[in-house]
Amino acid sequence: MSKRKIKKICFILLSILLGLSLSEMLLRLTPNIKVSTVKWVPNSMMGAIMAPNQQARFSSMEFDNVVLTNSAGYHDFEYTYKKSKDTFRILVLGDSFVEGVHVKRHELFFNILQKQLNQNTADKKYEVVAIARSGWGTAQELKVFEEYGLKYQPDLVILALLPGNDFGDSHLLLKKDVHMPYYQIKQNGLSFVHAQQNASLNGWFYTLYKSSQLLCFLKQNLSTFRKGRSSRKGIPSHLGLYVRNKGKDWQEAVEITSLCLKRMNEICQEKNINFLCLVLDDKALMGEETGVNYKKTYPNLSLEEYDFYYPYTFLYGFCKKHNIQQASLLKYFQQDFKSTEKRSHFVYDGHWNEYGHSLTAKFLYEYLSSRPHLMGKSR
Repeated sequence: MSKRKIKKICFILLSILLGLSLSEMLLRLTPNIKVSTVKWVPNSMMGAIMAPNQQARFSSMEFDNVVLTNSAGYHDFEYTYKKSKDTFRILVLGDSFVEGVHVKRHELFFNILQKQLNQNTADKKYEVVAIARSGWGTAQELKVFEEYGLKYQPDLVILALLPGNDFGDSHLLLKKDVHMPYYQIKQNGLSFVHAQQNASLNGWFYTLYKSSQLLCFLKQNLSTFRKGRSSRKGIPSHLGLYVRNKGKDWQEAVEITSLCLKRMNEICQEKNINFLCLVLDDKALMGEETGVNYKKTYPNLSLEEYDFYYPYTFLYGFCKKHNIQQASLLKYFQQDFKSTEKRSHFVYDGHWNEYGHSLTAKFLYEYLSSRPHLMGKSR
């Protein structure tokens, strides 16, 4: 190769390197350009969790938030496993709605609830601890409860169940993410399926990627683009839960979720812990006739083939049959939207905004205050 060609190649490489360096610098000096930099680390039991004790940015066109994780890797304040004798501890389990990286820690519903509970008591201290991760379903939440949740010595466990995706997230073939733990149905009940370790989280490229705002920015926008394209291709598979004549996988997903919910309640009974299944709301059922929001998004959808209230009616009947304490946020959110017209969710992202978290805290405070037996008080 001639010296002229070598010089040309070196010039091109240096130009690319200079361009990338300038782009990185521009992103770091332009706060209006929103970039998410949250890091994840492998976990032998749960597959992966957010890196403990990190300060990172979680952003989109609708929010720009600072994520602060505790030593356990959750967007919450620090708690030890051991609690003091005068403490009544509530453990909240859930997915991304509980993880709450979209809002500040003090704006999360469980931290608001903790503050409200402690304002009206003198002889007891209340702590509300959250264990949650985006993408978890009831299966993963059962496992994290068994492995880690019980160590916090809870007096009350609240399972925040999101009907829209927790059923599918509990089923390996529907979720299609081998880096999470699952349960499968066997003759003797549930059989545990270990999570496969995600080796890439320890790789040099992931470290480089999370250290560069430019790479995070490119990855973030590529994911948004792909998500937008996939939503235009047709009716998404997660709506299979609402189909009146469900396929085999969705029938199994409902059964797995049911058995996991039942098992969690049984564990609580065995250990003399109160239990509440909190069924979360559905943004698509806010403010309009049932299914209208889905129809707007997916014009080819035939409303006659779907029952968008199915998860709520199913969970109500299942919990009643098995004597599981259950409460639903759906009507509470619907009534609030009808009277105030305030949005409780981010429009595009779909998760609760600050108002959604405050509304959930208000519901729980009223619900628990009217049921003192759940709070360890006499009726």
